[in-house]
Amino acid sequence: MAMALLFTGILAAQPIGPDRVSRTISDCRARTGEFRASLRHAMEHSSLKWTEREHQLDKDANRMERAVNKLHETWNLEHKMHRSREHASAAIAAAQDINRAMLSHRFNPDVHRQWDVVRGELNHVAEVFALPRIRW
Repeated sequence: MAMALLFTGILAAQPIGPDRVSRTISDCRARTGEFRASLRHAMEHSSLKWTEREHQLDKDANRMERAVNKLHETWNLEHKMHRSREHASAAIAAAQDINRAMLSHRFNPDVHRQWDVVRGELNHVAEVFALPRIRW
């Protein structure tokens, strides 16, 4: 039993290969774009319409999507963790702001489900780049 625990710990500590990192980033990029479009539609039909909060949330979603796209581009060009990490960090910072809004506002259930997926993808990215996760 002790050997099994030791072996599991060794496997968990091993770095993730570049192909898996690429797949994680690509998945995150696809989900982020889908979420942003759904969020925009949901805000058009919510009490946030024409408010400063709507404007800020849209800005945060744009910022997150741009950072994820930049992360995708940088990683695909260089496959260097240290060069891509700043873009991962920027995406997660924007997502933290969006997360606060998602927790305090009721949108349609699809948008909240999509956000759960995006947050999960970004938390996967956070793990890969040793960054803080998005808190509930």
